[in-house]
Amino acid sequence: MHNTTVYGIDVAPAKGLCCFTAGCFDSCGHKPERVPNPTARAFEMIEEIENTKIVNSINLLCWDAPLTGPPAVYAERTLRSVRTDKPRVNPFAQRAIERFFSTKDYEHKAPPGISVQPYSGCSHWAITRALVGLPVTGKFDRSTHELPFTLITENTEISSLLPGNYIIEVHPAVAIWLWLKRDSESEDERNSKWKYKGATDTTTRKRNREEIVSKLLEIESISSLIDCNKISKGRIEQELGNSDDKMDAFVAWVLGELWLKGSNEVILLGNADHGSMLLPKSDSLLSKWKDFVDRNTIKLGG
Repeated sequence: MHNTTVYGIDVAPAKGLCCFTAGCFDSCGHKPERVPNPTARAFEMIEEIENTKIVNSINLLCWDAPLTGPPAVYAERTLRSVRTDKPRVNPFAQRAIERFFSTKDYEHKAPPGISVQPYSGCSHWAITRALVGLPVTGKFDRSTHELPFTLITENTEISSLLPGNYIIEVHPAVAIWLWLKRDSESEDERNSKWKYKGATDTTTRKRNREEIVSKLLEIESISSLIDCNKISKGRIEQELGNSDDKMDAFVAWVLGELWLKGSNEVILLGNADHGSMLLPKSDSLLSKWKDFVDRNTIKLGG
């Protein structure tokens, strides 16, 4: 059994990144730990993780930003013409997994307050490329084998992972919603309670964060994870209540820890062609995702 260290990473172009691991936060430019050059500190933090001794150990970065780009057949221009009746989006603009959580055709359309925008429009795309070389978008990029962190894009047997540095994509906001959403919610509830960052007033954001954190800590698997790592629940409530960046980094860490422990509660949904995210697992999510893929995407290769 390998020693494992999970890092929950919330990355931002202006603030560098916020990292949570082993019960501790490390923030570059996030108040009150603001530093003169948060981007430079972000590079230092990633290099520190990359250079950590990995003898019989696994380092897993759970990264809150898009890590996959267009399928290779598009990027290499080998798929010149495809005749199909299936609707699909431009692979350089939006991945299938983002469209799935944005369409009204399925019950998993994220509510207002949970952003699942096309990856080409994500502001943290550029700094992610600079820090870890992902996503790879074409033949002029470095090969994934040359990058410092091995990208995992499909659910795999944890026991098959060899010692090394790995990276996996997460979407903490969608994960929080999937964990806590209730089918009986009214539309007004769906439209208000998830606004814990961005476009609403400070008081509302803080109140929503506090409510979300309280409910997250009631989930047995998350509560047990905190207890096993001897993390103060009171401190988590305080830190996450005051910062949406820390909330996202913490949830990213939770997802990675549960996944590495083989929990049946978390799954890596998707693949390299459609985009993938580490998310809470449910039968409904899996069946609707399969139906969406069958109806809306073309089969590549073969």
